[in-house]
Amino acid sequence: MTVESISKLDAATRQLDLAIVLHFRDADPFGVHTLAGAAHLILSDLTRRSNNAPLIPHKSEDVLAGGCIKARNFLKHADKDPVAVLTFDTDFSGFLIYDAIGMCLRLASKLTTPQGVFLAWLSTKYPTVNLLGDIAKETIDKLRELFPELVSRNTHKKVFLTCLEAQTSP
Repeated sequence: MTVESISKLDAATRQLDLAIVLHFRDADPFGVHTLAGAAHLILSDLTRRSNNAPLIPHKSEDVLAGGCIKARNFLKHADKDPVAVLTFDTDFSGFLIYDAIGMCLRLASKLTTPQGVFLAWLSTKYPTVNLLGDIAKETIDKLRELFPELVSRNTHKKVFLTCLEAQTSP
């Protein structure tokens, strides 16, 4: 038997990083959303307790609550709606992951490799959007420099999965 100890921040980070890897592997979108949602919930609680300001502007909270959090809660509970059916846009998971990365960055002051690769992928998917302001600009610029072939509007997730696996393999 192996016994491990883990902090809340480390647990959320590991859940988030696994959600990202599964996202790039086109794994079951509900599993990805559940893992990302679990990480997001822990990070939300930790961010609130640390008095850190949210990275996502308040106007985005409606989108987050309307799609991401509704799906997250649906996938965790059946006490109030045991026969309900969930219909949601699987792209909401990317928004949930993005928001969780922002909180993780605020709390840990660093990005993991999966988080950096995800932000690079997202920034190539939406090249005109300044994802995290100046906070992760240096990291994103470095990723774009390291992987210049990835900076394309048509870049598929599989290319980023290959890069992620190359960066994390021994």
